[in-house]
Amino acid sequence: MLSLCIVKLVAVLPRFPYPLDKGDKLRAYHLLRQLSQRHQIYIFALTDSPVSTKDFKAVEQFATAVEVFRLSRWRILLRLLGNVFSRLPFQTAYHTDSRALRRFQEFVNSHNPDAVFCQLIRTGEFAAHIACPGILDFQDALSENMRLRIGRENPFLRPLFRMEYKRLLAYEREMPNRFVSLCIISEKDRQALPESVQAQTRIVGNGIDMQFYKPVEAQTQPIDLLFVGAMSYRPNIEAAIFLVKQVLPLLTLKGLNLNISIVGADPVAEVKALASERVTVTGRVEDTRPYYASARLMVAPMFISTGVQNKILEAAAMLVPVVTTPQAAEAVGNPEKQCFAEASTAEEFAEKIAYLLQNSEISAAYSQQAYAYVQQHFSWEFCAQQLENCLKA
Repeated sequence: MLSLCIVKLVAVLPRFPYPLDKGDKLRAYHLLRQLSQRHQIYIFALTDSPVSTKDFKAVEQFATAVEVFRLSRWRILLRLLGNVFSRLPFQTAYHTDSRALRRFQEFVNSHNPDAVFCQLIRTGEFAAHIACPGILDFQDALSENMRLRIGRENPFLRPLFRMEYKRLLAYEREMPNRFVSLCIISEKDRQALPESVQAQTRIVGNGIDMQFYKPVEAQTQPIDLLFVGAMSYRPNIEAAIFLVKQVLPLLTLKGLNLNISIVGADPVAEVKALASERVTVTGRVEDTRPYYASARLMVAPMFISTGVQNKILEAAAMLVPVVTTPQAAEAVGNPEKQCFAEASTAEEFAEKIAYLLQNSEISAAYSQQAYAYVQQHFSWEFCAQQLENCLKA
């Protein structure tokens, strides 16, 4: 562990970091909880929805102080409309409420921190309201995520996504001028940043709580194929549709009568429409572990993939074999391609799925390799040490 004096760290977050149902919330919660063992953590969280007492207490347990600023929906709409002729990315404008900026300034002044941690460039404008050193966690290369989505969105929306991509790219280039330290989730994502920013950006990976996600006996009926993720997020939506509409029919032609469970909060109408006798769409669940425990395979056809897919880490920690795309596997590491089976087309997915289901020894070897690799490289303690390198700087 680094030899570092106790730091008063203010964290400004675009979402309240609990419950752990989205990747950015999970990352903020675990990194800050780990840092709280050695430092004083003050959290200023934006939200556009109510925060329950239960969720607030879960964060209050490790933070010295927590303040929640509720974003007004009508003010968000006005900002986005007024932002059409601005330079700001729309997702940054979404969170840049003038009242929130003033309240944040008061929050910082009242706690006099040694450093401020800003999560995602959605909070980039808050850097202008701090006098102490600032750390920005890009988390993912958002410009690259937007670029990948342009050709897959509704044709009428593509000009808007193209505009957002250009704004995100320009905004990412500005970040070294605003923050003394930058970090991102993986080497793959760092390479996707503008070239001028890459050398100044450190890797702070994602972790997995292997005491929480651990192999257990299944308590429910077997799930042949499992997909987990926030089902209002376009890359997850497309992955679920691809799995059900393109891969499942090919598996049926191979004589495999399989069931699929799609597990995740806020499924949009397109996802709900996938439900059938063989396809279960659960919506939000309190705990995803029983679903992992019952799954024969986790299938994650993530074609729009930036950052590290938490679903892959969770499945690996629970000894569930994973079939995913090369781009999603690359972000995790997949040394010598022994941790996850990779596929790029519906035919390849169907082939890999059928092969693993019919060869239990090969399937078990994948899951054991993935478990050992994730256990070694993806502890939250290790990730927090990486973030402390940024604090030390």
